[in-house]
Order: sequence, then C-alpha cells, then structure tokens
Amino acid sequence: MRVLVLLCLLLLSGLARADEPTITITVGNDTRSFTRSQLLARPDAATINVVRDVAYRTAMTYRAVSVASLLAGMTLPPDSVMEAVALNGFVAHLPPDLLLKNDERKAVAWLAIETAEQPWPLIPGKNESAGPFYIVWTGAEVGSIRSEQWPYQMAKMGRLAGSAFRLRRCGKGF
Repeated sequence: MRVLVLLCLLLLSGLARADEPTITITVGNDTRSFTRSQLLARPDAATINVVRDVAYRTAMTYRAVSVASLLAGMTLPPDSVMEAVALNGFVAHLPPDLLLKNDERKAVAWLAIETAEQPWPLIPGKNESAGPFYIVWTGAEVGSIRSEQWPYQMAKMGRLAGSAFRLRRCGKGF
C-alpha cells in the first residue's frame, strides 16, 4: 500500500511540473525554455520594487530575473527587434539595446515571475493577473519606457530580424 501511495505522489508531482508555466526565448537557432521553478531558483533571481507599475497602476514588488541575464550569450544584431508574445496573442516589440541594459541609472528590464504560493492580484478592470511572466522595468529612466513595452502574461520571446520588423510595421509582412 505504501508503494502505491508513493507512486501516486510521484506521478502527481510530475503532472504538476508538466503544467508549470514556461517561457521560451528564441534567438536564431538558440532556444531556451525556463519554467517558473527554474527561474525562481536562479542565483540571480532578485526581489525588485517597481515604483509605478503600468498594469497595476501602483507600487509592486516582484521576484524577477533581469532580461539581460536571460539573453546572455545570445547574438542580437543591432537591427533586430525582440518580440514579446503574450498568452492572448498581444505582441510587444522591444529593441535589444534596451533589453540588454543592466544599469539602474538608465532603465532595466526584468522578467517578473508570479509564484504559485503568492499569485498576483487581478489587474484593475480585468479578470486576470499579469502572470505568469511579466516584463517590468526599474531604474532612473523608467519613465521613458512606453506602456506597450510592459507586456504581461508572457509566453515567449523571439528575435525578429530588422528587415522583417520593417515589413511588419509597413503592413507588408507575414
């Protein structure tokens, strides 16, 4: 009987991990996927304070990893753009030079991670939170970041070559 109970517990914990939120980042042939647990366990995960969160319209505290550290080692040509794709299909275009900054005297991009133990509140006026992943910003120049550059409910990020980005902006793309 104990063996059966242990087997059930192992299977249930495996199912829970299979349902765990995951974000995928792709640049060229380099694809990286991170589960919520993997991100929270990283040594560079930090507790950050966002003075005026765009989605929540108030100060918020998050567990987060800098986007620059998630992109470390990936080749991002200067004419490329990163597409941040939300679960609902919303796409934000983010310049790599902005994402790769890690200087609080400027603006620093963070991937905020909603924990299972402390889910974020509902976004004002919506029936959903910003989780499971949300790009937030800190630093002295955070006011220069446009509201659409705070995408929430993130599912994936990928590099879009500069020429493909220009075609999409002109309405001639894909």
